[in-house]
Amino acid sequence: MPSPTPTEQSHHCLVGVDGSALSQQAFCHAKDMVSHAGGMISAVAVIHSPAIVLADPEDRSDLIEAERLRLAACLSKLSTTTQSTHTDVRLHTEILEGEPVPTLLAYAKEKGVNHIVLGHRSKGPLETLLMGSVAKAIVDAAACTVTVVR
Repeated sequence: MPSPTPTEQSHHCLVGVDGSALSQQAFCHAKDMVSHAGGMISAVAVIHSPAIVLADPEDRSDLIEAERLRLAACLSKLSTTTQSTHTDVRLHTEILEGEPVPTLLAYAKEKGVNHIVLGHRSKGPLETLLMGSVAKAIVDAAACTVTVVR
């Protein structure tokens, strides 16, 4: 298998997508960056929520499937918009399961991502204490450049 070209090596953005307006803004930011420089965007959604984690085991598979369908619709919309407006942007979409921070960091390392773009939602003190900030944890632990969009 041939090695990636320098352009591919220097411009591989990972965008964390959760369906929120801020994750869409993060995606648009990454799309603008990549369309000017060439390269690729990996739009990755991670299935994980307190509702799923805390649900009865017999209800989890239904909740996971509902979340998978919701995220697939979000990614499909991003893909359709990208294809119609930015033909020079290569886009890969993927839905993964797990804790968002380690899942996104492992994906970035495995795929050779060198720029992560995330939206940052303001949470209340209790929610931050219980769940933490995905964006902050990624900024603290990533081995590549991270852009947080607000």
